[in-house]
Amino acid sequence: MNHPAPRGTDEPVQQPGPASAPGIMPGHRGRRRLAALGLVGGLALLTACGQDDEVPEGETQAPDPAGAEHAVAAAAAGAERAASYGFDAAGFMPKESRDYYREQMTDPFEERQALEVTPAECADPLLADGWSPLLLETDAARVDFAAQTFAGQGSLEVAPLENQDDRDRAQEYQQAVEELIASCSEVEFSTDDGDFVLEISEPELQADLPDTTAFVWERRAAGAESPAGTETAQILFTPQDDDVVMVSFMGESAAGSEEFTQIAEAITEETLAALGETTDD
Repeated sequence: MNHPAPRGTDEPVQQPGPASAPGIMPGHRGRRRLAALGLVGGLALLTACGQDDEVPEGETQAPDPAGAEHAVAAAAAGAERAASYGFDAAGFMPKESRDYYREQMTDPFEERQALEVTPAECADPLLADGWSPLLLETDAARVDFAAQTFAGQGSLEVAPLENQDDRDRAQEYQQAVEELIASCSEVEFSTDDGDFVLEISEPELQADLPDTTAFVWERRAAGAESPAGTETAQILFTPQDDDVVMVSFMGESAAGSEEFTQIAEAITEETLAALGETTDD
């Protein structure tokens, strides 16, 4: 299948946290600081020079990426596929940043209960959707990537499923997404940042990914008369054997397009293939 190259604007922006969480958690303003864990800090850079290259005098060696060996290898294969579409500024999250990320993305239950959601029955699946594989207590890997032609950021997470609890958590996430798609296509919610409208849809997949759960969300300020400030994301979530893969794009409206569906599919396929190779070894 031929995949088109991405298009967009000329200034990529940093996006924190999982794209699966559309700014719904109370106090999520503080999570904006997680942008520091993106391409400009805390990441073991993959581009410009190889990881084994000699470090120039006066520069610091990038930390080793977090993740089990097979997860890092699969994520690297996916990142290489992303680079073929122009997402060639990429880097892995190191362990220290992964631990901080997990700490910052864990909310007290009482804070979650304070979220105002309309329709009310969409609150539970919406909150359950604010999760990503990196939050499993396993040796997960994450790589982020950006392109000069897209105002936003992509990410790829690969996490081992070590026990039944991990598998159940992954299944719960898929069930929450499916419930949102089926019953909560438009949701209004309020946080300390204001009132928002969230639209959720299901992209049409062309690749052979029968176990993949995919969705697109678009978040805008309630009552907004222009698209300015609107955020869009597309997420593909795929379990395979004892691992799970999540590919996300978040930023400008192009992130939700068919074009980006095809890019995300290609990255997912490459990552799954690499995982299959490690399983066969």
